[in-house]
Parts: sequence; C-alpha cells; structure tokens
Amino acid sequence: MNRRGAAASTACTTTPPAPRMANAFPHVAWSHLASLYEVNVRQYTPEGTLAAFEADPPRLAQMGVGILWFMPIRPIGVKERKGTPGSPCAICDHAAVNPEFGTLEDTRRIVAKAHALAMKVILDAVPNHTAWDHGWTTRHPDWHKKEASGQIHSCVYRATPSSQPEYWTDVVGQDSRQPALWSAMTEAMAFWLRVARHRRLALRCGEPRAHAVMGPGARHARAHQAGLHAGRVRQGRPAHEGLRHDLRPGPAGPAAQDRQGSG
Repeated sequence: MNRRGAAASTACTTTPPAPRMANAFPHVAWSHLASLYEVNVRQYTPEGTLAAFEADPPRLAQMGVGILWFMPIRPIGVKERKGTPGSPCAICDHAAVNPEFGTLEDTRRIVAKAHALAMKVILDAVPNHTAWDHGWTTRHPDWHKKEASGQIHSCVYRATPSSQPEYWTDVVGQDSRQPALWSAMTEAMAFWLRVARHRRLALRCGEPRAHAVMGPGARHARAHQAGLHAGRVRQGRPAHEGLRHDLRPGPAGPAAQDRQGSG
C-alpha cells in the first residue's frame, strides 16, 4: 500500500537489505500448488465485516482457492491516521480484531469453516512497524526506530536508493535489533494460533517491505517463523522471561498492563 504524505525525517529512511535475504523464508510444502485469494475485509462486501464474508468460503473453495490470505484485521491507530478509515497496516493492538470488522469469535468461525473446506488461512502479521498509538511506543520506546534527536519518528520507504520516497507518516518503525521485541512479536503471533486453535492458521511476515524495515535485525523474523513452524510457541509462552503476557481472550491476566497494544 502506497502511503504518500507530507515529508518526514530521513533519519528513518530505509531501503531493502542485500539479496541474501531472498531465501530467508522457504515456502511451506502446502503452498507450492495452492491458489491464494487475498481477502480485503473492508472492501469484500458492502458491509465490510468478517460476518458478511463468512458465507463465501464455500464459493471460493469451488473456484479452486486453497489459501485465504487476510489483509490485516487488527485495530487501526487513531494518531496520525491517514484518511477516515486509516490503513490496516497501522496496527495499534496486535491481539484484537478491528471492531469495524467484527470480533475474535467471527475470526474463529471463519477459520473453522475454512479448515472444514480443507483451506488454509493466512493472516498478515505486519511485524515491521506499529501505529503511533500502539501501547509499545510508550511502554517500550526502545523497540522503535528513532531519528537523530532520539525521538521516535515516522518512516520513509525507498524501494531503491534512487526511488521516489513513500512517506509512511501513520506508522513508526520497529527496531528489530532489540531481543525483547523478538519475544513480544513471537507472542503476538502465537496469540492468533491460540485464537484459531489449529496449526493451519499461518502468519505472513516475509514480505519484502518487512525485510526492508527490519534490515540487519531481520533474523528475528526468521526466529518467529522457526518457532511458529516448530510449534514451540503454541502454548502461548514467549522465551523472554520478562514478557510473559496473558493474551488469551477473556479476563486480563496478571500482566494485563503489558497486553500487546493496549493503553
């Protein structure tokens, strides 16, 4: 999604990493021959909700679709939002569904229906940046990229050093050199596996722009993928001792103040 806007600090400018990243995310076997359908919930139906989409997986399965890839379905930040609806990539809570789209229960039903049709479900993870008003920006400012003055700032994306810049003024980049961020993001991804209650929900975190923003610290995305595929985080406990959040739906756990994206 091209987010052009007013000029932002070039201190956050990022360009794609070296070609060595190209094979960092080998394709899983079930994706080799499957047809993928990208689901933009907001535009898919007149209602723009998960509940309205729920009737369509059988029709898509009959068309030969084997994978449903949902664009981000999490809440969108308000601070520095672009336009009235905002970009779905400006996520302010990694462990919730955008209320405009529906609920966690809606998500569970769609995943269950897709699995009953032998379809896979992919959720766009967007691990490389957050909205300005994501809880991490205040609780963990060190997890975010900063300009020369030390202030968190919006990002500028360039496909190549000579390309026209894209000003992503509604999001702030995450500093993937911070090991604690790896654990928090892994836990945020594991939350959705618990929501689905099934291994066949995948999380997409390997798009080129994720690599671009992560740069030299991109190994944390590989760690996410390795942990999720190996099933090491399916019980919902991150490796980092200080980040044992309870992200399950329902009453908040003892670390509720550090819930992904809240407050």
